[in-house]
This record gives sequence, C-alpha cells and structure tokens, in this order.
Amino acid sequence: MATIAIVIYQLRSKMRLRRWSASEIAMFVFQADDQLAALVERLPSHLQNDEPVTPETQARDAKTRLAMTILYYRLSINRVLQTHWRDWLEGSTNYARARIVCFSSAVGVIHSAVARSADRLRLRSWDFAMVVFSAAITLALEVQGSTEQISQFVEAVIAGKEFLKGS
Repeated sequence: MATIAIVIYQLRSKMRLRRWSASEIAMFVFQADDQLAALVERLPSHLQNDEPVTPETQARDAKTRLAMTILYYRLSINRVLQTHWRDWLEGSTNYARARIVCFSSAVGVIHSAVARSADRLRLRSWDFAMVVFSAAITLALEVQGSTEQISQFVEAVIAGKEFLKGS
C-alpha cells in the first residue's frame, strides 16, 4: 500500500508543478501506471488475482481488497486523460492504452465487488463503495459520450448500481 501511495503522490506532485502539455501528462500517467503494473507482478502468489479459487483463498478477502485497490488506482491514474480522448488524442496507441487500462480496471473493480457476494457487507464499507461508485461513473460517462452502446460497460454500470443498492 505504501508503494501505491508513493506512486500517486509523485504523479499528483508532478501535475501540480506547472501546466504540462497533453503528451507530457500522458508520459507521467504511463510511468505511474507502469509502476502499479510492476507492483502487481511482484505480489506473492497468494495475493495474485489469477490464483485458483480454493476454500482457503475464498475465505480471505485481503486478495479482493488489494485487487480492488490496485484496479481503482490504475483507473484513477489513467482517467486523468479521459477528457482528451475524444478531442485531439484519438488514434494514438498510447491513449488507446490508457483507455483500455482505465475501462478494464473499472469493469474489474465492479466484477470483483459483485463476485464476492459472501463478503458484500464488508466490501460495502464507505471506502469500497466509493471505489465501485467511481468505477461505475467512469463507465457511465464513457457510455453517455459515446455514439455506440458498449454493452459490457452498461452491464457493469448496472451491476455496480445494484451492488451499491444492496440487492
């Protein structure tokens, strides 16, 4: 968690220093996201999200909480570029990468919360509710501004809403 805090602090500090060009901001975002991705790779196997689900791993919600936290911060970091995606950054593979990471992280947050139905009461604390809400809003804004309906995003937004309502 300390590593996540350091990465976020460094990114936000750089952003506040002065007005940066979009390409400079993108470079900072990609560096921060790469650091978070490297953090995931260094996690012990019992905290990896791709570990097979067993009764032992099912009982631990530390893995889910950690996964949701890392996904949220990857979403948050890459969302910095969201306002530029439709304007003048379309067509760039770097910005496509940021979009993919942002939206896949948002969908991952919601799916992680919904999949752990046994832990709903613990996951519905205010901090994780905020994470699910943020993911749903990010996807909803993309759907609202898009000319095409992205069914995966719409389904995730609905699932996030239902999770937050407690259904």
